[in-house]
Amino acid sequence: MEVLRNFDIVNYGEPFRLPYENDNGSIVYTEIFPKTPYLAEKEVLLWYRIETKGVIHKNISWIEAITNFRVFQYNFENHLANYIILTSLDDVAVTNRYRVSQGQNYGVFTGQRYRSMGGGFYTSTGNSRSTSVGDVVFMYNGKPLIKFNQVSDPSGVTKLAQSARKHLLSLQKIVMKEQKKNDVIQVDKINSNVCPECKFNNPTSSKYCNQCGSKLS
Repeated sequence: MEVLRNFDIVNYGEPFRLPYENDNGSIVYTEIFPKTPYLAEKEVLLWYRIETKGVIHKNISWIEAITNFRVFQYNFENHLANYIILTSLDDVAVTNRYRVSQGQNYGVFTGQRYRSMGGGFYTSTGNSRSTSVGDVVFMYNGKPLIKFNQVSDPSGVTKLAQSARKHLLSLQKIVMKEQKKNDVIQVDKINSNVCPECKFNNPTSSKYCNQCGSKLS
């Protein structure tokens, strides 16, 4: 809370309005604040990695994370953020891959799931004695924008981000289709010939009501 009090609203308080699918299947909107490390309403943490300082009293100094809306890095010491909204991603690539013995912590899949159209998010890392480690690079406008260095199961992290991006894109397409449909309805109403008898909306070219047959002015 002390950190929030000291936030510069201009730099940190610019929200993004994004669609989210409710449990009942309806699509609603939520506002996220991508320049902060705090989750907004309806935002789900899918994968994260933190760095801490201190021995007895540990404080988080750095976080990297993927949510159902964004990929972000945040420095708690200088309050600087690097982020990208999932729908703006061009691609996700893995570089510098190698294998290490299992048990070393290079990132955590939270295992959280929520209603997803036609499928869930990738959360499995396997049970082998060794695991693959690599850098996960998030591309924007054909260039690297964010890089997670030495991530365990980089292919899993990549699939997770791609799945979340695909889901968010599908929601946006549904919203745009519905908005276009509503716009057409509004245009039809504006350009219609309302029957004075039955109040039916007729095309402007109609001379008689298509429902009751009354003459239109």
